[in-house]
Amino acid sequence: ELTLTDTYEVSITDAGYATFYVPANVEIPEGVKAYYITSEGIKTNSISMTEITTGVIPANTAVVLEGEEGNYTFNVAGSDATAVSGNLLKGTFTSMNIEGEAYVLSNPGEGVGLYKTEMTEIQLSDVTGKKSFFLNNANKAYLPVSAVPATAQTSNGFRFSEGTTGIDEITENRVQSTAIYDLTGRRVEAI
Repeated sequence: ELTLTDTYEVSITDAGYATFYVPANVEIPEGVKAYYITSEGIKTNSISMTEITTGVIPANTAVVLEGEEGNYTFNVAGSDATAVSGNLLKGTFTSMNIEGEAYVLSNPGEGVGLYKTEMTEIQLSDVTGKKSFFLNNANKAYLPVSAVPATAQTSNGFRFSEGTTGIDEITENRVQSTAIYDLTGRRVEAI
């Protein structure tokens, strides 16, 4: 049974991140940023997220929150919110078992990001056989492996990209010199 409230409480850990998913439009509190993930943001081992800049998280939109460690109150917004397009994150309003592999928020020592979750095998019946599930907590988000582009599905996790994370292209900009130097670094006229 789903209970609607006027506010939702979220704790952001010392890692600086949390996931969030509620059935109402909510205002983003001061000091918190909310992001969603599209297929364009997923690289081999990292994810670039898209920030929601309208100040309101649309209802039924799974997001990653970023902020200082602490407890935050998300008030239900009095206005409509524009839906985000292409969000790959999913969520649950109540704690429930989800079938299929997924990436969940964690920090296994490689940097905060979304990493493959531990799966539990359950024998459903003699006919159906075993199925794998993971527990997703109430009002939390996850990234289904099936939503990730095929080229990145082999990854065990994705760190959140911050600033410069790599070099895309190297441009050679070398000036050719005809000067000759000896082993002590002195310039010589000829060998």
